Amino acid sequence: MENDIYIIEQFSQSKYSSNEKNEDGLYIGDYYIAVIDGATSKSDFTFEGKTGGQTARDLIMNKLSTLSGEEDAEHAVKVLQQELYDFSCQHNNIPLSASAVIYSCQRQEIWSIGDCRFSINGHVETNEKRIDKVFSETRAIAVNALLEAGYTEEELFEHDLARELLLPFLKLQHYLENKSSAFGFCVLNGDCKPDLFPFEMIRKTTVPDGAEIILASDGYPRLGNTLLESEQALQRLLSQDPLCYKLYYSTKGLNKGNLSFDDRTFIRFRI
Repeated sequence: MENDIYIIEQFSQSKYSSNEKNEDGLYIGDYYIAVIDGATSKSDFTFEGKTGGQTARDLIMNKLSTLSGEEDAEHAVKVLQQELYDFSCQHNNIPLSASAVIYSCQRQEIWSIGDCRFSINGHVETNEKRIDKVFSETRAIAVNALLEAGYTEEELFEHDLARELLLPFLKLQHYLENKSSAFGFCVLNGDCKPDLFPFEMIRKTTVPDGAEIILASDGYPRLGNTLLESEQALQRLLSQDPLCYKLYYSTKGLNKGNLSFDDRTFIRFRI
């Protein structure tokens, strides 16, 4: 690994009890370190036993391993997007989508594509999509309305009716991927031709020498300075607001029997 990077701690966990269902991925290579967040499936689609999110994650991680490390953000993202686009075209346009936050060892830059998060020397940066904020608030409104209508929190914990009501809109957001419209957002997917990717939407951040860096998926609502702090914040949320409509708005809550409301991945390292 370049630049004598020291990995302090790392962790990845599915929202389910089985980590085989995890759609997150953690990549540690000679030239790049990355957290990949495969998009939660909105359908029952699978490819060779994997969801679209898992397939996208694996394609991205495998392609990262072939890069030279000299790539700038635009070049690297174009190569990754080409990989997903070609795979989708070769397999009947299967749905593939993933967010990523990538650290380039050689360029000493963090590249954020989608809604993963990172911190540099304790300063947390999020890349929340406007549409996610709107949909998360919409679901919180639905939960509050359903409670007023007579449903109990326990009933909604058993069956997330608010998520069900929101699902048609969540499926529609697919058409806003890699669009520069008011609610558009960039993401690595199988639909966008690489030359048409909105490269201006990639968030690029230069990292100072000697910095401590955290890369994480959005399964951590609050990113602490350590894995323990991040886990403690998550567990408090799951205990106090498992439906994710009071302390933290989300497009989904904790489903009964699951470990969390989303997959989560974390890596902390020093350069």
